[in-house]
Amino acid sequence: LMSVTGMMAPFYASLSAAQKWAAKQGVEETASSRFVGALFHSLADNCKAQGNGFDHIVAESQTPGGLNEQALRELKASGVYTLLEAEMDVI
Repeated sequence: LMSVTGMMAPFYASLSAAQKWAAKQGVEETASSRFVGALFHSLADNCKAQGNGFDHIVAESQTPGGLNEQALRELKASGVYTLLEAEMDVI
């Protein structure tokens, strides 16, 4: 499990990217930081009690034809999740 702890900085980098994107869209920096932090905190808190993986949460978080379905599809197509797994193999 030590390699999984190497995903901390990539997690925070995802938050940083989301916050910077929101700021570029005109959301004030403090407000965008607080919103992104609160959103990801809520999402992470929802995961603490999971004992059977996370695939069901992935499925439940998508509305057919919705934003989450689109984002997941495009990120999968880019290979980002394969790269995350490969990086955990390396570290």
